Amino acid sequence: MSTLLRLHLRTRRGFLVGWLTPLIAFMALTPPAYRATYPDQRELEILADSMRVNLGLRAMYGIVPEPFTFGAFTQWETGMWVSILGSLMAILLAVRLTRATEDDGIAEMVRSSGSTTRTHASSAAIVVIGACVALGIGSSLALLACSTAIDGMSAIGCVLTGAVVAAATSAAGAVGLLAAQVAKTARGARGLGMAYLGAAFAVRAIADVRELDWLRPLSPLGWRGLVGPFSDDRAWPLAVMALAVLALTAFAVAVAARRDLGATWPERADRDRSTRPGSWRGLGSWGLRTQLEWPAVVGWAVATIALTVFFMSMTGEMTSMLESSPGTADLARQMAGGSTMEDVFTELMGTWLGLLVACAAVQAVLSVHGDEVAGRLAPEVGAGVPRWRPFAVAWAVAFAAVTVIVAVAAPLGAFAADASTQTPDVLGGALWSLGGQWPAAIAAAGIAAFFAATLPKVAWLAWLPVAWSGVTTFFGGIFGFPDWLMDVSLFAHAPHAADGTVDWTGSLVLAGIGLTGVALGALAVGKRDLVG
Repeated sequence: MSTLLRLHLRTRRGFLVGWLTPLIAFMALTPPAYRATYPDQRELEILADSMRVNLGLRAMYGIVPEPFTFGAFTQWETGMWVSILGSLMAILLAVRLTRATEDDGIAEMVRSSGSTTRTHASSAAIVVIGACVALGIGSSLALLACSTAIDGMSAIGCVLTGAVVAAATSAAGAVGLLAAQVAKTARGARGLGMAYLGAAFAVRAIADVRELDWLRPLSPLGWRGLVGPFSDDRAWPLAVMALAVLALTAFAVAVAARRDLGATWPERADRDRSTRPGSWRGLGSWGLRTQLEWPAVVGWAVATIALTVFFMSMTGEMTSMLESSPGTADLARQMAGGSTMEDVFTELMGTWLGLLVACAAVQAVLSVHGDEVAGRLAPEVGAGVPRWRPFAVAWAVAFAAVTVIVAVAAPLGAFAADASTQTPDVLGGALWSLGGQWPAAIAAAGIAAFFAATLPKVAWLAWLPVAWSGVTTFFGGIFGFPDWLMDVSLFAHAPHAADGTVDWTGSLVLAGIGLTGVALGALAVGKRDLVG
């Protein structure tokens, strides 16, 4: 067991540091930013009054707590984001340590050394739950450090906020462990995990919007409302949450111990089209990549389009809220710029769309790296396909996917924004804000193709430009980043500026980065051996 734990921690240390550090830093940096924006309690109460009647914010973050202190503000908004992103981390980590090791052949090697199936699954569960607990402890310590200089942040509230984060993310990790037993592939397990996360968010949103107290405990993202950090400060629900997480984790480990390597639970007939003789024959590189990626692409498309329409339909409501709170309006302008509140909000939503499609593009391109590591690329190359072609085709699939997503999401979102407000000229500005982030996704796809083809051992670095761009775009103005650092963001070069001018220079540079990245990757991959 100890050997497996050390192996997991050593192989996943980059993943853990890359996730835990920014999430804990996010929790630590937001209370000072809130205090700088709202220097006294009166302004906080004005903000809270405007937000309590906003159903869109209630669906996104939950019921606005009372009293609305800096601590309550942090756990309400930042705590929700950390819980969602931490849940994503837990799901990805759980699948990576279980089903993905079976796909890669690592699990077979581990078991051939004498380790039992239960030991392997138990070690993975310990690492996953441990990472979630570390996130919770780090969040509590970050808030406790802020509480020394900021009023309205009680010690018990700080501790309970971290505990709720740990509980919600641990539940997601347990679901990820179980999904790895149900799905036949790591890709399918991740899909099940993402479906759970979406369902948990939807259940929590419905419970908060309709004030259905009985429904809230069914979603781990709604457990925060049962504890009530910085308001009710109830600790006893945490014991029930811990028991539920431990029971689900133990069940997942027990299932893993009873099934064969590569099998699923429950056992079912293999109806996978890929296993039938000749089912892939004659597809070619483009057809093969499309066949492999269409479920993930469709999932990204549905989620992105739905979220874009949902949030853009809140333009009128959010504009009224921003106008009622000068501090919030200034904060939003620091994040997005714009002459009117409608412009500010649509610019922010355009950046969110750009972030989502950039993530979709990077995932689509890096899938070819996963196929290479798993050994699925070798037969394709062995059949006479040039080494560069699978990587170029993966980039082309990502290009086509983000183009279609933006082409559908941008006009639908713009019409939703226009319908939600009486202000003229919102339609055109919203369309520019949403569609203008397309070049950023193309650049992200090119960067991913370069890393996957040139530096396969560190292909995960392709996520860093997207993550950094999101941080600088949304928080650079708040934390006073210099202009040159803000310009490094992929999302800072939309052709339509906040003042109404149009400049295609940045977009052309981003498109050039995308094309250059895939071209350099295509040249480099022919000079190295395949991995896996």
